[in-house]
Amino acid sequence: MVQFLNIVALLGAVAGGVTLFGTFAGSKSAPQEAAGAAIAVALAVIPYVFARAVQIVVDRRSHALNLERALDKLDAIERAVDRGQRTRADQ
Repeated sequence: MVQFLNIVALLGAVAGGVTLFGTFAGSKSAPQEAAGAAIAVALAVIPYVFARAVQIVVDRRSHALNLERALDKLDAIERAVDRGQRTRADQ
């Protein structure tokens, strides 16, 4: 999913660049240039922001799962240590 969105963001950047070039080459006035530049920026930025947001969500979920696994391992170690201390106390 993230790779697909990164490709879409790349295509958006290319489309934005082509739009910007076409706008500057064919515009007759400053308002036309401004409108074309705004469209070019939107074509490049919107897919990038969406892809980046999805990437952050995926990374946070992965990070949360890694933290949960680490806490499970620490709990297992703590239980093993407690069992070892109880065994010594019983002897």
